[in-house]
Amino acid sequence: MVEIKIQKIGDSCVLALPDEILALLGRTEGQSVFVDGDSNDEVRIFSEDPHLELKLAAAQDIARRYSNTLRELAK
Repeated sequence: MVEIKIQKIGDSCVLALPDEILALLGRTEGQSVFVDGDSNDEVRIFSEDPHLELKLAAAQDIARRYSNTLRELAK
């Protein structure tokens, strides 16, 4: 466990992630991470979008159901 202090920068508060945490996430400066919280006051940091598979499945379903419409719009 790593303690990270909250810092005020302008009108925002930020968390500066140490290099060891960035290495665990496989990320470097300038790359994105995804943060998700729940009702149990738990916050998780992900290197990839944890909901990406759901979003892709929804997009594939829409593309399948409306393939004719999408084909016409692409003209």
